[in-house]
Amino acid sequence: MNTSPPISDSLEPVVDLDDNDETDKKAPEAGQPRRKGPRRRTRGKKKKNDQGIDIPDVGDAVIADDYVEVPSPNPLQLSPPVPPIEPPPLPPLPQTPLMRSPVPMTPLPDPTIPSSLVVSDTVLGFGSHGTVVYEGSLQGRAVAVKRLLRDFVTVATREVELLQESDDHPNVIRYFYKESREGFLYIALELCPASLADIIEKPGSHAAIVKAFDPKRALSQVTAGLRHLHTLKIVHRDIKPQNILISRSKNGLHRMLISDFGLCKKLDVDQTSFVPTVHGAMAAGTVGWRAPEILRGDVKLDEPTLDPDDLSSRGSTASGRSSSSTSTKPARLTKSVDIFALGCLFYYTITGGEHPFGDRFEREVNIMKGRMDLKDLDKFGEEGVEAVHLISCMLAQEAKDRPDTTAILIHPFFWTSGRRLNFLQDASDRFEIMCRDPREPALITLETGAYHVVGSDWAARLDKVFVENLGKFRKYDGRSVQDLLRALRNKKHHYQDLPDHVKRHLGPLPEGFLAYFTERFPDLFLHVHGVIERCGLSKESMFRSYFELSET
Repeated sequence: MNTSPPISDSLEPVVDLDDNDETDKKAPEAGQPRRKGPRRRTRGKKKKNDQGIDIPDVGDAVIADDYVEVPSPNPLQLSPPVPPIEPPPLPPLPQTPLMRSPVPMTPLPDPTIPSSLVVSDTVLGFGSHGTVVYEGSLQGRAVAVKRLLRDFVTVATREVELLQESDDHPNVIRYFYKESREGFLYIALELCPASLADIIEKPGSHAAIVKAFDPKRALSQVTAGLRHLHTLKIVHRDIKPQNILISRSKNGLHRMLISDFGLCKKLDVDQTSFVPTVHGAMAAGTVGWRAPEILRGDVKLDEPTLDPDDLSSRGSTASGRSSSSTSTKPARLTKSVDIFALGCLFYYTITGGEHPFGDRFEREVNIMKGRMDLKDLDKFGEEGVEAVHLISCMLAQEAKDRPDTTAILIHPFFWTSGRRLNFLQDASDRFEIMCRDPREPALITLETGAYHVVGSDWAARLDKVFVENLGKFRKYDGRSVQDLLRALRNKKHHYQDLPDHVKRHLGPLPEGFLAYFTERFPDLFLHVHGVIERCGLSKESMFRSYFELSET
């Protein structure tokens, strides 16, 4: 055995690796086998361990491209590099179970499409054709998310287009965003805490809103929103309490919003009404809230999905076309269908949930026969009389006899006490300067039906202290409407000069003073208002502002 003196422990094996060695740099040419590099050895000799066993020199190792293999019994031998560890595969995503349910489950969002719309699993409500409304958020804003089946994409797209066009009004639901995902169309809308139906039928669930709720103010806002739609030639076609939402408000006042544009239809530029297709299906809308012309089959709310080639068969008042498959001229669907439903909504709101055509199962029969019952308004005195007058006009059997939204908003039902009192005073002043011999037509009209308005002697309905104070200055005819107006006007002019005990009977201006007369003569105001309107006096400068809608 070849023996050599032991190598000093301070000597480290030196590998002779020349950076300029051409052997390391040259790669084998294509098609030629790779040549092994020369075996490299360290300078010096082999050494033995304590047991006298030869330790192979590091130079015996062959340097390969992958790693260095050192054949040695030494437990401290060099190990090959550990190959990179592949990360364990992620567990599979849970699959949404398939369930036989009338309401499809919320689909998982498509991970390939970035979305700022977050849809929660909190259901706010349900609609027809699988429509579900969820609570959600859009870029941090709380929204209501309406999910529609993509099968109804035509209806959904029309709804979005109408929302985009009409939401620039404080009393129309605000549209924010739309998005398609896995067979559904999602529409993000203004989130509201309750509907009109909620606060009327479940007042305990919305005590704060109910406490601040003003029926007249609410109805005025709903009418203003509908007027905005009609100005854009949009007919809603499904006005009902569930589609009137109440927005959140920081100042304690809530806004009424018209929502659910799924059945909306827009008229053409030159149209004032619809001519429905003869292929129309059953009339849409809600049972008990549809106009009689719809129930009679004169018009239909639904239009089926038509191919582009079929569009020319649609009737139009502008084109005068009608289908060749029938000789019957299609009836026209006008904005008045909304007015009829709005009249039902007025009665429902004022009476706290009643319907002018009775119980649910008899409403449509009563609507077709024109059998409405407004007796629940009698308990509201003069305001009830005005409500009966307005709602009766809105529920007229003939569409042409119903008022438009502007006429509704300027109706005395919405006037303040101060405005009403000023009107009666102005009317009295105008009648006073009219000729009495011979009597002008307006005075004759004023006294026509006087018994129904003031009775046989209006003084008998007044307090004795007031009549005594009244008789000190002039004589009055207790059968004359004009004389009653004169008494009201004079005491209003000289209110500050009245004795305190008379003021206490009359009440404060304007609410108490006006109520003193209208409670005793509930038909007085509408009678005088009608005379001014029918006799053409409403066009005079002193009355014009009472019969025009202020846009402020």
